[in-house]
Amino acid sequence: MSNRVVTAYPWHSLESVPRATARRAAQARRQVQAVLDPARLGLALAELTESEVSIIVQRVSCTAPRRRLLTELGFELGDTGVRCALSLEPELAANVLARVLRRPITLSQPGALDDSLTGALHALVFELARRSGARDALYLLEAREAKERARDVFVEATVLIGGAAFRVLAALELAELPKPLEPTLAELGELPIAVPIVVGWSLAERAALADFVPGNAWFPGPGLWLDQSLAGAVALAAPGQDRGLSATLSEDGRIVLREGSVQLLPDAGELMSDPENPEASLIDAVLDSPVVVRIEVGALSMSAREWAALAPGDVIESGRCIAEPVVLRVAGREVARGELVNLEGELGVRIRELVRS
Repeated sequence: MSNRVVTAYPWHSLESVPRATARRAAQARRQVQAVLDPARLGLALAELTESEVSIIVQRVSCTAPRRRLLTELGFELGDTGVRCALSLEPELAANVLARVLRRPITLSQPGALDDSLTGALHALVFELARRSGARDALYLLEAREAKERARDVFVEATVLIGGAAFRVLAALELAELPKPLEPTLAELGELPIAVPIVVGWSLAERAALADFVPGNAWFPGPGLWLDQSLAGAVALAAPGQDRGLSATLSEDGRIVLREGSVQLLPDAGELMSDPENPEASLIDAVLDSPVVVRIEVGALSMSAREWAALAPGDVIESGRCIAEPVVLRVAGREVARGELVNLEGELGVRIRELVRS
């Protein structure tokens, strides 16, 4: 046995982030990137300094870092209400300005910029924002005011320039961001959408999937809804969804929408492990558990606007030809294609082609 001492995980040392703060930070990050996107800023700084530049974001947190840097600038990002206090090493400012101005820059005081260099640094930041394609303008703020107010999100990054590494800190004050509006289906306009026509589903043991080879026929049993005339109840459902819109397929290929939805999964009890074998291993339980196989006869294709206009009772011409391939789908993935067959009144699928992902 090992002599290593086992101790409890130090959960108390993990940073606690309120859910609301995390959501606001995610929204603010998208907003701030319109002005301060690291990738675009790195390219713009490389162009200005004619040097190899990388900006690496190391940490985004709701907790202020312990160490502050000496040179501080304050900005407001356009009309968003987001304020930024930018802190950086004076040596970084001197290095960048020396490369831009093509002359040596000497700090008058160790670890500090004089007024002229601070003014040049402000101008450099504004030019970087312009060259990086910022959609909003930057407005200069008094550094102390920005520092006192910017306490919502803290970003720690490293700037690599000419082989030297420098730390940069950005503290943000977030504005009250409006909740983004989700587009409605009708607003997607002419965007084409294809929804599969599901004609049935059935449970299958995982071992049975090995029999899905060209030439073999699979008969799902009572889970198939079509009768011998290829008419009956169907569902319109996206590949990864377990519920679909209820509809009826007629012999001539027309589909009539019905009220409500259809569940495309069995009851939970049908998927439970064998109660007579409680000692079965976890691996056995996973390998023996059945999967749901869906049978699809093509898909309905129309624009998002046309889908939004549909209502129960509407009739849709599917354009479906019975000779077209039938799709077998497992866990949202197409696994095989075939054709419908009839064995003494029971419909099945003869597999013609396996689909490799």
